[in-house]
Amino acid sequence: MSCLAICKLRRRHPSARQRDASAIGIFAKTDLSPALTDANKLVSSMEDLIRRTIGPPIQLDVAATESLWMIQLDQNQLENALLNLCINARDAMPPGVASPSRRRTS
Repeated sequence: MSCLAICKLRRRHPSARQRDASAIGIFAKTDLSPALTDANKLVSSMEDLIRRTIGPPIQLDVAATESLWMIQLDQNQLENALLNLCINARDAMPPGVASPSRRRTS
């Protein structure tokens, strides 16, 4: 396939452009700021954003665990990963199916 054909294909399919942009973003250098984080609080603080992002037809059930340890990580990366996971799950669901999502920790 020629470069011209690939460019035309990308113009017709916005998802291909999005995948390209995502791949470029993955390899971009980012400065990490690891810090001790309470995952329960972080997920709880994102609950409203996630609900608005996935939409009302999808039920979201967030179950916090009291004995969860503090973890050292870059909070922005965890927020991005969690939001992307929810968006990908929403996009992978067949129309009309509303399945609950649950975060469980042991």
